[in-house]
Amino acid sequence: MVDKVDEQSLTGNNPEASFKLISDLIKDLELLEIPGISFKFFLWDALKQYSAISARPDRVFSYDLVWEWRQIVEMLNKRVSVFSKGKIDSFQDMFVDKRSFGRIVLFSELSPRDCIRICNRVVSEQFKKNPKSDKFEDDVVNQAIHHFCEEKGTELIVNNSNLTHLKKTNSVSFTIEELVSNKVAADSPAIRNIINPWTTAEYLKKIGLVYRKGAKAVNEYAFQDIRLAYLSCPTLDVSRFVETKVRRCKVSACKTIYYRNFDKKTYDCPSCNTENV
Repeated sequence: MVDKVDEQSLTGNNPEASFKLISDLIKDLELLEIPGISFKFFLWDALKQYSAISARPDRVFSYDLVWEWRQIVEMLNKRVSVFSKGKIDSFQDMFVDKRSFGRIVLFSELSPRDCIRICNRVVSEQFKKNPKSDKFEDDVVNQAIHHFCEEKGTELIVNNSNLTHLKKTNSVSFTIEELVSNKVAADSPAIRNIINPWTTAEYLKKIGLVYRKGAKAVNEYAFQDIRLAYLSCPTLDVSRFVETKVRRCKVSACKTIYYRNFDKKTYDCPSCNTENV
């Protein structure tokens, strides 16, 4: 079993260095497929963009460990209870507005690690603003989320130029032609080169076709990671972004969270095809 790759002195919480440490091993199919021996890798999700290019997903299968919303909340409640010696059982009671607590879970992408990172940032920001406050204020939470997204963006997209182009899209869902019109790049081939790393790492996916009058239909894309989706809209603050770009499916059996330009048009839920206005 291979674990804690990103916690070594040679990797230092760096996704590229972390992948280099194990790349020879993860690409050695003869070794990995020796009968009677099994290998299991627990890897940071930031390594996905490298493994998608260098590894062999058709031969070495990967699985995402997915937490549910309630599990993240339960984890936070238990941590707070332990650190407060049982005085506090509900973490969301420590927020002025309970919606701020929900945003922490939302922007963690249901990752326990990222959720804790955002919480650490919230505590730091609150101490800077008002150390005497007994609750976390809305603007403090939004500021913490903003800083976290900036930090997470550099981890997910390590190429600075590519990250700069992402921030120029100014859109959560788009077509290549729209990005050309918005002058993100000069032409369609240039745009394809820009978004190719995002689609390879599955940060961006095709969500359907946009039909045009008198012209060929074109693919529409949307960001799958809320941190990158937020960074793609630099003119919006956290509150406005959540209001106009995020929806949770209204079907109780589904409740899929997805990101689109809901301020421009409606989009069906990608899981159950229900229209969510």
